[in-house]
Amino acid sequence: MATLFDPIQLGDIHAANRVIMAPLTRARATREHIPTPIMAEYYAQRSSSGLIISEAIGISQEGLGWPYAPGIWSQQQVEAWKPVVEAVHKKRKNNSATLAYGPHGSFKCYRAATGILLTHHTVRKTTHL
Repeated sequence: MATLFDPIQLGDIHAANRVIMAPLTRARATREHIPTPIMAEYYAQRSSSGLIISEAIGISQEGLGWPYAPGIWSQQQVEAWKPVVEAVHKKRKNNSATLAYGPHGSFKCYRAATGILLTHHTVRKTTHL
């Protein structure tokens, strides 16, 4: 019988153990949604899990679900994610990014571009991931 610490194959992903870190919103990015060094430390500390699924990463300014959420739509954000990924890869190889467009899954969402709090009644779905 398999244990929690035995490897597992998840589709194309080979995980060294069956511990999977689920996404958890940390809100540790800057006001400009740029990942910070503390995020690299956070993910590196959890690198012994078989698979890390990141917190939701905003794909556009308008699609953020909360303040201080990390983004990946600008070159500065992309560059800031590199040390986070490198910190994890120094200890292991599997991780997964969770791309998000906040208004689709949020009852209330924060529209960072304007600072307006929107409810699900005021947001229309325009795209699907």
